[in-house]
Amino acid sequence: MNIHFTEKRIFDILVKSSLFHVEFGSSLYDLKHENSDTDIIYIYPDTISEIFSFHRIHHQFQYKENNIDHIFVSLQTFLRNLINGDSTINFEILYSDKFKKSEISWIYFYKEDFISYSLINSYLGMAKRDLNYVDENNERNPLNKKKIIHSFRGITFARNLLNKEFDLKDHRIKNFYHDFSFQLMKVIKKDLERERLDLTFLLREKYKKNQIPLFGEIKFLSELNEKLRIFMRSQKFIDKQIFLTEIEKEIETKLLYSYENGISYEKKT
Repeated sequence: MNIHFTEKRIFDILVKSSLFHVEFGSSLYDLKHENSDTDIIYIYPDTISEIFSFHRIHHQFQYKENNIDHIFVSLQTFLRNLINGDSTINFEILYSDKFKKSEISWIYFYKEDFISYSLINSYLGMAKRDLNYVDENNERNPLNKKKIIHSFRGITFARNLLNKEFDLKDHRIKNFYHDFSFQLMKVIKKDLERERLDLTFLLREKYKKNQIPLFGEIKFLSELNEKLRIFMRSQKFIDKQIFLTEIEKEIETKLLYSYENGISYEKKT
């Protein structure tokens, strides 16, 4: 879930402090068109208060401006959500050309190590959710196409990850998007549900046989943690973190501690 905020001053400082930002969604899949949403994710340095606090959240912050959704996530939360499979978006941006040229490009070189049972299960779970939202009683509902395509993409990515051949711009997704037919929707949905179940079974079997880790191999997680410690002591990290000093208390009180008491949520779609 995303926690909304509306203060422009906080938004401007979060943008200024960001270590990395990139547009995600349809632009990453090479499927963007004139009616596509624009979503940008920013990774900002954890504040000193966050680092030295018992308080941990896995939510992201969201600011809407001119029909653009700006999503903000701290570096440690980004990594935690990436490791535990809570955010497939986090995994996908690792494969963007922009990420491997960023100040946190050291994460890019571990991208294949993030492939886990939890990540693949998240893709299959999203596919199940989207298929459940398809309205078979109103086949021409334009949301049906969106949900079917989302589920196809999730299933395709899950299959590719199981086969260790992940590709953000898999041509099969683009072909499916352009060839979609409302007349065949019920058949397509049935086929997708069957494949989702088959992949779920295969994933569970691989996990039972210790062929895929739940979150990541211990060696990888330990090495990643050490790289994170080194980066958080770097001047690049500190210079960006300084920008947050002005709003650190507001992030802590308004965004971190009060989110259970009145801050609005938006479920990811």
